[in-house]
Amino acid sequence: MKANYEKNLFVHNQNLIIENENLKIKITRIETETANKYLGIIDRLNEMLETVMQKCAMLEERLAKLEAENDRLRKQLNNDSGNSSSPPSTDTKPNAPNTYNGRTKAGKSTGGQQGHKGKHLSRASIEEKISKGVMHREIITHGNPEGAYVSKYVIDLSVSAVAVEHRFYENELIPVEFRPDVQYGNEIKAMVATLAGQGIMSSNRIVDMIASMSNGAFELSDGTIYNFLTEFNTKAQGCIETLKKNYSIILYFI
Repeated sequence: MKANYEKNLFVHNQNLIIENENLKIKITRIETETANKYLGIIDRLNEMLETVMQKCAMLEERLAKLEAENDRLRKQLNNDSGNSSSPPSTDTKPNAPNTYNGRTKAGKSTGGQQGHKGKHLSRASIEEKISKGVMHREIITHGNPEGAYVSKYVIDLSVSAVAVEHRFYENELIPVEFRPDVQYGNEIKAMVATLAGQGIMSSNRIVDMIASMSNGAFELSDGTIYNFLTEFNTKAQGCIETLKKNYSIILYFI
């Protein structure tokens, strides 16, 4: 009886070992099939990415040609007898002034009117802005820096590149937005969006302008400009939808 039990137990263990080996083989096969599947997907995505990059390069080349053609045509339009060999008869005649605008003369002199709050520079206003941190004070001394002095301000704009270092010490969680080692800040992105949106500047001119303003510290590309504008457009969708909603309400009541 005992011998049969041990024999059955041995057979059972042998079956478990065989079943375990079969499971290992099955798992290996599934892993191989899965890896091949995703490798194929990655290869297809890489091919698609390469195609998109080629199309982008073609579009950038076409855009450069169109901008060059636009500049050439603009120069032609600005040519006259004063800056080219064209005869005076070909000059574009200016439009006649619009003498009628529906307004009547009020008898007032031109310029600022009485009661109008004008804007002018004053030492008090500048020192107030310095105390509030709106302006940064730089001091240049003239003569012997002892005793009484008279202050004269020259206000100007200084643009410089800044690298803000964020140090995350041990056990401090690093946010997702700080995953890359180096990234662009919001100020440069806002400047690009303003130049492109309100200044109507092309991407290559924005690149050149920022490189000049930063003494070559910023080496942006047309692709980076495109990414900035895409990010700005995505973040602005909420505000745009709110404006559309409010505007539609105003139209409804009108």
